[in-house]
Amino acid sequence: MMKLYKTICAALAISGSLTAAAQENMNTVTGRVMDAATGKPLVGVIVTAYGDARYTGMTDENGDYELTVPQYTRSVSMSVEGYNLLQTAIRNGRADAWLYNEAFDADYAQSTSAVLSGQASDFANTSELSIDPFIAQQLGADVRSISRGGLPGVGNVMLMNGINSLHANAQPLIVLDGVIMDMQQSREMLHDGYFNNMLANINVNDIESVEVLKNGTALYGSKGANGVILINTKRSKSMATKIDVTINGRYEMVPRLPEMMGAEDYRLYTTELLADKTKTLGTMKFLNPDPNYFYYNQYHNNTDWSDQVYENAFSQNYGINVQGGDEVASYNLSVGYSLANSPFKKNDFSRFSMRLNSDIEVLTGLKVRFDASYSDVDRSLFDDGAPAKVNTGVITSPTFLALTKAPFLSPYAFDINGNASHYLAEADDYLEGMFQGAGRLANPTAILHYGEGENRNSHGNRLIMFAVTPRYEINKNLTISEHFSLGLVNTNEMYYLPVHGVPTFKVEGLDEGTTLRNIAQSMAARQTAIQSDTRISWKNRYGAHNIAFDGGFRFISNDYNLTNQKGYNTGNDKTPFMSSSLLNASNDGADDRWNSLAWYAQGEYNYLQRYYLQLNATAETSSRFGKDAINSIKAFGAPWTMFYG
Repeated sequence: MMKLYKTICAALAISGSLTAAAQENMNTVTGRVMDAATGKPLVGVIVTAYGDARYTGMTDENGDYELTVPQYTRSVSMSVEGYNLLQTAIRNGRADAWLYNEAFDADYAQSTSAVLSGQASDFANTSELSIDPFIAQQLGADVRSISRGGLPGVGNVMLMNGINSLHANAQPLIVLDGVIMDMQQSREMLHDGYFNNMLANINVNDIESVEVLKNGTALYGSKGANGVILINTKRSKSMATKIDVTINGRYEMVPRLPEMMGAEDYRLYTTELLADKTKTLGTMKFLNPDPNYFYYNQYHNNTDWSDQVYENAFSQNYGINVQGGDEVASYNLSVGYSLANSPFKKNDFSRFSMRLNSDIEVLTGLKVRFDASYSDVDRSLFDDGAPAKVNTGVITSPTFLALTKAPFLSPYAFDINGNASHYLAEADDYLEGMFQGAGRLANPTAILHYGEGENRNSHGNRLIMFAVTPRYEINKNLTISEHFSLGLVNTNEMYYLPVHGVPTFKVEGLDEGTTLRNIAQSMAARQTAIQSDTRISWKNRYGAHNIAFDGGFRFISNDYNLTNQKGYNTGNDKTPFMSSSLLNASNDGADDRWNSLAWYAQGEYNYLQRYYLQLNATAETSSRFGKDAINSIKAFGAPWTMFYG
């Protein structure tokens, strides 16, 4: 066994470095590598001159190694399956190290770059539905992240370079495995308070790492003006077959809400407000204290409306990940299913996802990376949050109604004997029309009950992505690659405001005499995105000097089609369907097509792995620029904008 390790170690040290060693003054480095937890020596650890894989060795069964490196080498890196990579300095010709299990956060990377960035990893076996919370937790110093709300997987608003526009999107560019994603942040949803979060289509357990680039314009043009977030999914790391099964759950309590008045306090407060505004205050039904009064039971309840809208929730995730391969091909296959209940009743989330990442060596020097993924996200959805105008129209958000509905009212109707029934109550105007837009609020329990259903209040996203990346190594210094991807996104949304439990209302812009009882809307959208990124890379090392160059062009084409229908007064809650017979039926949509082309170049130089210099430049044109774009360069009949970094 000892002889085998020495043979491998000698082969690694000699291979690829004989010519270099003859040209450079060399030093010998020795050391021992041990497990930081047990103190036992680690065998088979790959020890490499930092940033230069030409000088590589391996530890023997005692954890010892010997490595010949150039005189200018100041540190070595050490890596082995199951442990975090470590970089350690060479002191007096020796570099000992203690490696930590990969369960701990990694502090070192394979190489150092001049790019200002931050990185996070270790997202395995989590119950989170979207990567947004991890970006907030682990990269909070690099990304300002604010949750959009309490719905499962609703995502965060992320800012890296501040809010630099009141009109245009200020959120960073998302790049998934080299594919530039359109996050559809400018697309309006039918439900108030909801924003489509495309990151919820990515299973967090599939993500290997997240990297933040502060200045992305030099490589990604105008798309990277708000910063860039690079998301990399898992790939096979070993030829040994490995199967991971994850099952986890999360129990979420009702959020802490403002403490509201009880029924009697609210009745007294309302009386004080109305005292000098009406002479008929004493005749109002909700103020009659006689228990024998016909409407007494209807107006003498103590309802906590938040109990009608919120509940404790349970989320569950299931997943299986298989990775392995051989010398020719490796793969990483994952399947996941998530089901999450929301503390906001009947706003649940479900997702099914599949992903295949493979790396194939077709010929000597020719490698192909093939990635394919599918995800299906479905939600139950209702309006959420405060309306833009409280005193006009109708308030449709159950969460807002839960904080504003009079507590002396009941969610259930009363029979002729004054007893509560199992029928849900209609909207009640306890102020008897005294003030327009005040007092006549919908029954949130009725909205949730009669509005539930896929054909009423729901949202769905289906994301399909294919990417193929052939990479040909012309020689040890020069490679050429092509990254082609196809993305398909189908989005559908249904909106229904029921008749029962909702007051009649009017809509600005429609006939003032028209009384509206309910709303029905539907939306369907489809986006096709094609990207081609052709790149040539060259790198070489001249003693302590490292030089690398990347250059190429990127073409992106997007086609987005949307159809939206809307109408009023469906008749009753058993017929929530869209039809041309609805009152004020209308439809609109979008048919957007845009293309962009960018030529980019990046040069990088470092000396002794200490001093770094990087120069980037991108020339970009887009169909969205317009022919008379300010500060643009006209070439080939199109306006071009230059970016440097």
